[in-house]
Amino acid sequence: MIKMDEATALSIIFSNTKTKKREKDLVTIAHAFDYLVKSDKYGSQTALAKQIDLSTEMIREFLNTLKLPLPVQRLVAARKIDSVDAVKELAAIRDHDKQMAVAYALINTPTKDARDIKRLVKLEHFSANDAKKVIQNAKPKGLHIFIIDFEEDTFRALQEHAKLKNLRTPDLVKIIVKKWLKKTNCSSSKSRR
Repeated sequence: MIKMDEATALSIIFSNTKTKKREKDLVTIAHAFDYLVKSDKYGSQTALAKQIDLSTEMIREFLNTLKLPLPVQRLVAARKIDSVDAVKELAAIRDHDKQMAVAYALINTPTKDARDIKRLVKLEHFSANDAKKVIQNAKPKGLHIFIIDFEEDTFRALQEHAKLKNLRTPDLVKIIVKKWLKKTNCSSSKSRR
């Protein structure tokens, strides 16, 4: 992280908000705004906005970055998520676990549009066909994906079991399949013969 003083913070803000192309990531810019807002000279978003000729809304949108969970902030700092609009949509999600899930899903989507976040937030409301399209568009080459249709009670039981084991449900299903393959003596080398 950059050591902040007033000159550095102002330089970061002016060179990254007054031009079309940003050199710094949103976390760095947010820290610059945060430093100035908390300083004795400016003391508020409104005072800072007047002084640097930006809207308080723009300052608030940059500061939203610092409200995100640290793992999501790291994605933003690495510029895997690099849109103020995307950060705004992520910050609007109140549940930190859901924020992280949506952020990780977003970095695996082909586009980085803020509207994708709204779609990803509603993942549990996706139809099977819509979910399959998102998965197929996001999957890396060489990765094989199976869509498994469970009865509702079986799916809920898997979710509860995964939660008890501190796993994601898909990871639990992978473990179960691997154990089943070992138990039935199936292996990839046998199947190639």
